[in-house]
Amino acid sequence: MFFELYKIFFQIIQNKDKEKMPMLHMCFLGNPGTGKTTVARIFGKMFAEQKILSDENKFVEVHGRDLIAKYVGWTAAVTKQKIKEAEGGVLFIDEAYSLTPRYRNGYEQEAIATLIKEMEDKRDNLCVILAGYTEEMYELLKSNPGFESRIQFKVQFPDYTEEELYEIFKLMAKEEGYKLSGQIKEAIVKYFEYDKKKENFANAREVRNLFEKVEFEQADRVIRNEENERLIKKCDVENAINRMDKIEIKQSKIGFCM
Repeated sequence: MFFELYKIFFQIIQNKDKEKMPMLHMCFLGNPGTGKTTVARIFGKMFAEQKILSDENKFVEVHGRDLIAKYVGWTAAVTKQKIKEAEGGVLFIDEAYSLTPRYRNGYEQEAIATLIKEMEDKRDNLCVILAGYTEEMYELLKSNPGFESRIQFKVQFPDYTEEELYEIFKLMAKEEGYKLSGQIKEAIVKYFEYDKKKENFANAREVRNLFEKVEFEQADRVIRNEENERLIKKCDVENAINRMDKIEIKQSKIGFCM
């Protein structure tokens, strides 16, 4: 993936002084928590440094549904306003597949038509990045042929491996001033082997969720035992995982009590 991103940036830089420089607009495909927003911010800063965009601090993040207004004729104005806010930088539209038209002449089509026109008109100083689940995003792109000519770069963001998820956990712990017991890696890796089988696995967001639960268990242990340490032990991880499993099992139960 990183090589693909480098190729995109290199291609744009190589052609920035030519008349037919490619549009900056992109589509980021993949599950949540795979770094799409972070990469979008990096691209914005890099384009600004190369004088392709005018404002490195201009990054507007919206949800696809934020472009849909409640009343007829309002959606175009809402969409134009968000684009105006982002001009000179990046407009990042997360879960952009929510713009997929549900019926003919719906508000979604109004948003798409406005977005496509503005992507063309402001191509010299605006980068629009559409992001979301792979299949849903391809459905959106097929809904209007105008996307094909304006979005030349599509990047697939793969899920992290279990080892990479553990490294993210380590980084979070380090940032919060914790040390890790050498015995916790196996428990965390096994947990993510199981967790990744769930539908719409959220990658780094899942790591954050686990870390926050582990942090609570660590604090509870330290208080109960009247200890004073910033060490995460295997028991902290196991207790957090056990509690999370119990909550999921409880939430998934459907039936009647007699």
